[in-house]
Amino acid sequence: MHGKGRLEYKDHSMYEGDFKEGKFDGKGQMKHSDGRIYIGQWVNDLMHGVGTFTWPDGTTYIGTWHQGKKNHKCMKGILNVNLDNVSDMGEDIECLKNIDMSTDMSYDEDSS
Repeated sequence: MHGKGRLEYKDHSMYEGDFKEGKFDGKGQMKHSDGRIYIGQWVNDLMHGVGTFTWPDGTTYIGTWHQGKKNHKCMKGILNVNLDNVSDMGEDIECLKNIDMSTDMSYDEDSS
């Protein structure tokens, strides 16, 4: 498969996004049957680049990925904190400054 597409698994997990030579490559989203969701950039079937991973309990990591792994601890759970307590977040706030969030991670079938 090459270009935009959708792949559904027997367990009802689903990937929708860009493919290159049959692998996830470009922008896409993976929705696992257990409720985990990753929306972001992919290279060679691995989360790689900027992305958001959300666990079923609502914990969310927004940050960078390298070959399928979080590139640093930046921002794990930041969406679950009270923003009145940002002084308690220290490194997470500093890390935020280094992420280019201008990249549109939404998947749009009509985009080129």
